[in-house]
Amino acid sequence: QGNSSLLRMVTLKMMLLTLEHGISPASPVAVGWYGALLCGVYDDIEKGYQFGKWALEMQKRFGSKEYEAKLIFLFNVFIRPWKEHIGESLEPLRSVSQSGIGAGDLEYTYHCAVHYCCGLLCTGKPLEYIHQQQMEFLEITGRYRLEFHNDFERIWGQMVLNFMGRSADPCQLRGELLAD
Repeated sequence: QGNSSLLRMVTLKMMLLTLEHGISPASPVAVGWYGALLCGVYDDIEKGYQFGKWALEMQKRFGSKEYEAKLIFLFNVFIRPWKEHIGESLEPLRSVSQSGIGAGDLEYTYHCAVHYCCGLLCTGKPLEYIHQQQMEFLEITGRYRLEFHNDFERIWGQMVLNFMGRSADPCQLRGELLAD
C-alpha cells in the first residue's frame, strides 16, 4: 500500500534540496516525480509533461546509469501516457528491461519489463508474442527472486493465457501461471 501524502512530501523535499543545493545526479528523479505528481494528482498535464521531459534531458546530461531505469520507468508509466499514445512508451521500457541489469537497478529494470508487457497487451500486440516476452521476464525475475515483479507478471501472464484459450475457465485467473 502506498501513501500518496508521503510521496508528495518526499518529492517536494527532493525538489527543495535541488533548488537549495543545485542539481545533482539524483535530481532528475526528483524532477520526474514532480512531473508525475503534476500530471496525476494536480491535473496539470502540460507542466507535468514538461518537467518529465526536463528530467530526461537532465539524465542525459549527467549520464548517471544508476538512475536511468527509475527515470525511464517514471516518465513512460506515469507521465507520457497522459499526453502520448501508450505505444510510444514500449520501446523505452523494452530497452531498459533488457539493459538495466548492468546498472544494478533490478527493481526498476523489472518494473519496466512488467509495464512493457502490459503495454503490449493494451496496444493489441499478438498474444503469442506477449506470452513469449512474459515467459522470458518470469524466468529472470524468478532467478533474481524478485517476488513482487514475478507475482505481478504471473497475473498478467495468466490473463494472456486466458485470452489465448489456455485455461479451464477464462473468467478465473487460474491455470498454468496461477494456482489456487
